[in-house]
Amino acid sequence: MTRFKPFEELTFADNYMFTRVMQDLDICKELLEILLKIKIEEIRVPESEASLAASYDAKSIRLDVRTSDPVREYDIEMQTTDEHDLPLRARYYQSLMDIEATQRGTTYKDLKENIVIFICLFDPFGAGEPVYTIRNKCDENSAVKYDDRVRKIFYNCKNCDKMEDRETRDFLRYVATKRAASGYTRQLEERVRSYRMTPREQLYYNNWLEITGKIRDEAKEEGFAEGKTEGAHENAIATARNFLRMGLVPEQIADGTGLSLEEVQSLQAANA
Repeated sequence: MTRFKPFEELTFADNYMFTRVMQDLDICKELLEILLKIKIEEIRVPESEASLAASYDAKSIRLDVRTSDPVREYDIEMQTTDEHDLPLRARYYQSLMDIEATQRGTTYKDLKENIVIFICLFDPFGAGEPVYTIRNKCDENSAVKYDDRVRKIFYNCKNCDKMEDRETRDFLRYVATKRAASGYTRQLEERVRSYRMTPREQLYYNNWLEITGKIRDEAKEEGFAEGKTEGAHENAIATARNFLRMGLVPEQIADGTGLSLEEVQSLQAANA
């Protein structure tokens, strides 16, 4: 079974704590301004672990931190392990963000700039750069302007000392070492400590573990992930009902139990 950190050992780089701290609108906005070197008037309240899918039977994803401003869509991901698939993940994330943000009747010119940010504790491309900014271009003629308003940016905490910009360097170093050396990183560390000292937050963390880890591992062990046992399916339904009574949202329950979103929503309607 997957092992998780004890609550008191969580750092900003851990997925739960990162998404929790980034729910603060001002903190999230300032991070975007630091990393992108832009001035943002206001952003939408950040969504933590937002679920997206192109259709009911398409592969769904959970974005760490999703937000937007009047001209840009943002996704910020904390990546602690190298799964060797970041370029393909970034491609899929951006495509679903465009689909989700586009309403019927929207023209292509209305598409916002789309920026996916990965904050990596490792060097994602092995070239030693502290940051890799990826844009689409024309191979035959670099002078051809091809602006599809898409950027993928990968920050490499491992080589953060090479980062010329001090604010960004201090942030990446904090993620990698937990040493807060700037006003912003001290604010982040204070928020992390505050959460770690809150008993209610530990309860939230335990619930999060149940959804993202324990139930998923048990389902796999019992063969439910491959649809092999009826008993595992019944256990997943019982677990989903318990989580609904706890007030968790259907998307989280579906992701944690392996049930489809439609099944969870049906259970929710039956219990209403």
